[in-house]
Formats: sequence, C-alpha cells, structure tokens
Amino acid sequence: MIHETAIIEDKSKIDEDVIIDPYVIINGNVVIGKNTSIGSFTTMFGGLGIKIGNDVAISTKVTIAAGNHAYNKFDVPMGRSRTIDSVVFNRDIKDGFNVVIEDGVWIGSNVTITDSVIIEEGAVVGAGAVVTKSVNKFDIVAGVPAKVIGNRKSNPIFIKSHEL
Repeated sequence: MIHETAIIEDKSKIDEDVIIDPYVIINGNVVIGKNTSIGSFTTMFGGLGIKIGNDVAISTKVTIAAGNHAYNKFDVPMGRSRTIDSVVFNRDIKDGFNVVIEDGVWIGSNVTITDSVIIEEGAVVGAGAVVTKSVNKFDIVAGVPAKVIGNRKSNPIFIKSHEL
C-alpha cells in the first residue's frame, strides 16, 4: 500500500506487499523488496542506486543518500555539483547499487545512511544514528557516527525469545 501523499519516481521498482507511509519521497534508482515498510517523512536519494531487501522495517524520518557531491572538484561550484560516479571516490558497489539494505533489517527513526554503505542481513540501526560505514550481519549499531553496540545473535534475550 502506497499512501497517496508519497512521491515516487518512475525509475523506482517496488515489489509486492510494501507499505509506504505518508509524505515519503523516493527519487532515482531505488529497488524495494517484498514485505518492506517505509515510515512517514522518509527520503531516499537514489542517484547511484539504493537496493532494499525483503522484510525490512524503515522507521520515520530516515534519509538515505546514494551518491555525493563532487566536493573534491574545484571547477564546479558546490551548488551545481550533483551525484557523481562512485569511481571518483574509489568506492565499492554491490550489485550495481551504492547503498544496499539486506533482508530483515530494522532502521530506527531519524537515521541517516550515507553513500557506499551495505547494511547486512538482520542488522538493527538505532534511532538517530548516522551510518557512514557498512554494518555486518545481525549487528546492532547506534550513535554519530554509528558504532557497533551489540549483535542480535549474541544477545541472550533475543535467543531465548526465539527458542520458545
């Protein structure tokens, strides 16, 4: 279900059973997997590609930016600088996308995810975090910049609740 106030560019591909809440903006090359939910006021700048897996929960006011300004080029005014090729910054790309959020990830409110980040399966990003580096499977990250504060697989509470 896509709310009527959401703005989604034609380039985006949205799979089945996706919930997009009010006032979400998705522009550029964005691919969203099945059973994913995106909270209100979230903005995705898909310039160099964003891929979101299945069963992902993205909370409210999240910003995801796949691309960057050419801040190291002085012949182009910053105000005219737009998303540039990742080769300029020597960044890794996964499956042709500059930001990848794998299956089963939970992203809390007011999170910012910058260019060239992979958030692996089952990870959790705490509210207000700024993610500038990739996150490993099942890691729990929080803070500015985001740092690992735990792992869902090694948390006894998580294990006990899922063994019942």
